Amino acid sequence: MNAREHRFAAVLAPGGIAAMEAALGEPLTFVSARRVDARTGDGRPLVRGGAARRVTEANRLEYVELLAEVLHTSDDVENKDLVS
Repeated sequence: MNAREHRFAAVLAPGGIAAMEAALGEPLTFVSARRVDARTGDGRPLVRGGAARRVTEANRLEYVELLAEVLHTSDDVENKDLVS
């Protein structure tokens, strides 16, 4: 399992959100740490208002889907030179 799959599995596991929040030392929100805003150092919101929206048991699948999309897009951009 790679790091990305491990992160997804951790969030989806029973008690996973609480474990992630304990590891982060802050609430898990709809923000990707992968794409950081150069001006503020903040992660990129996955949805409008994502920094204020907590990940819960009820919305964790949406969070994982949005995060996967951002990470996949980021990989495509970072690896574009390998394809050309």
